[in-house]
Amino acid sequence: NPVVRALAKLVRDDAVLAIDLRRVGASRPCAVGVLVNLGVHDFDLAAYLGGGDLTLRGAVGFGRSMAPGLSGAHVFFSTAGGAAGHLYVDRTAPAKERAIELATARWVYEGDLLAHRLVRIARSGAARADVPLPTDEPLAAQAAAMADALDSGAAREIAMGDDGVRALELAERAAALCAWAAASEPAENLSVDARR
Repeated sequence: NPVVRALAKLVRDDAVLAIDLRRVGASRPCAVGVLVNLGVHDFDLAAYLGGGDLTLRGAVGFGRSMAPGLSGAHVFFSTAGGAAGHLYVDRTAPAKERAIELATARWVYEGDLLAHRLVRIARSGAARADVPLPTDEPLAAQAAAMADALDSGAAREIAMGDDGVRALELAERAAALCAWAAASEPAENLSVDARR
């Protein structure tokens, strides 16, 4: 995706402080649930942009009553570089959205992965600017990167099999955390008085 390729170059020399990913929109139920079916892609993106392995910090899922597997989930994680992360997936949301928000010390980047649009906002003020993106078609760029890696023997900017395995393991562990959270009693039952 051109948004991801541009972000990778823009944050290469900056510490990523936070990553927020949203992948929502109507899709068919899947027996393995939404985290393994859809969320796996965003775990991969977070590891790629965050500079390494992710550590799961918590997860809550919803929607198992009408279909097999989870329909949606919120997952909290941290990156190897110390960034805080959040992943939200929901296959029952009415509008399709694939978005990323990434923060560094100087910038906040808001990316729309469907519309191929990236905006950079200065943390020091309200200056917003569109970031120019590569114009090649994403699947063609992926095929060219793969061919280049095969020809040169070096994988430069493509995901490798190990990356996919790690992303799948994270998705499966997050789904297990959601199942554990659903089966566990809350540590403390808090209520809010709506009259105040």
